[in-house]
Amino acid sequence: MKRIFLIIIVFMCFIINPCLLYGQEDSYAELVEEFLKIINVEDNLQSNVNEMIEIQIRQNPDMLPYKDIMIEFYSKYLGWNSLKDELVGIYINEFSEKEMKELIDFYSSETGQKVLEKMPELFKKGAEIGQRAVMEHISELQEMIKQEAERLQQMTQ
Repeated sequence: MKRIFLIIIVFMCFIINPCLLYGQEDSYAELVEEFLKIINVEDNLQSNVNEMIEIQIRQNPDMLPYKDIMIEFYSKYLGWNSLKDELVGIYINEFSEKEMKELIDFYSSETGQKVLEKMPELFKKGAEIGQRAVMEHISELQEMIKQEAERLQQMTQ
């Protein structure tokens, strides 16, 4: 019984982290970390922390004297050093080593760097298109909700 249990545990380890099966965990993790640096994850994490704090202070100006404490706290728990290993694990589970090398090649290229530079603006424009489409048809949604509310109310009577 103990032997079966041990076999199951070992098998589960290989399913959870396929790198263990091939003995390539360190080099693959380093490859993923290189990729994350190429796509500027470390800088983006810090920018996100700074932006989040600025938003919180705009919403609650009384927090301004505590800005440095907030930066220290959020940087500690949402910064590169605290999230790196988990982020690397996410990419290891989603991409093969071959795919990761291809991603590195692409994002190291001039075109890949342009994609990284343009992506935030492209996402913003895409979100604006979606928001505009919803707003143009919001009355339809409101009518659908009204009809469903009436239907539900009739069911409870």
